[in-house]
Amino acid sequence: MEEKTIKVWPLFGMVVAVVVSIISVFLPLYTYASEGRSSLIEDSGGDLGRMTIIIAVIIGIAAVLTLVTKKPALSKLAGVVSILGGLAIAGIGGIAVFAVNTLNMSIASGVYLVFVGAAMFFILGIASMKSKKKS
Repeated sequence: MEEKTIKVWPLFGMVVAVVVSIISVFLPLYTYASEGRSSLIEDSGGDLGRMTIIIAVIIGIAAVLTLVTKKPALSKLAGVVSILGGLAIAGIGGIAVFAVNTLNMSIASGVYLVFVGAAMFFILGIASMKSKKKS
């Protein structure tokens, strides 16, 4: 019977993506007259920002638990959680883009960083689901 091991680099990448996503929540969503305005944590009463932070922390917990236990089944679970979380965070970014476009403002760094974090979660989630066979 072949033993499977986990890939460690996608899990470390997920932890980095957690940091990127949390930072994005505090950056401006749009610019007006060269000034950054609003953020996901201030906008909509903070609901979108809190949701982004919660999703990112859940993914981070799954990645850290997998790194600590080194179980392939947890690696696959962390991958699924990361993919779904990345899609949810991309949806939150889409809401932010729609809101900024409705205001006829320019998109700022916070929105771009939300999408970077979401893409990282999605790509690293796929990479995490692939187990290596131990020889």
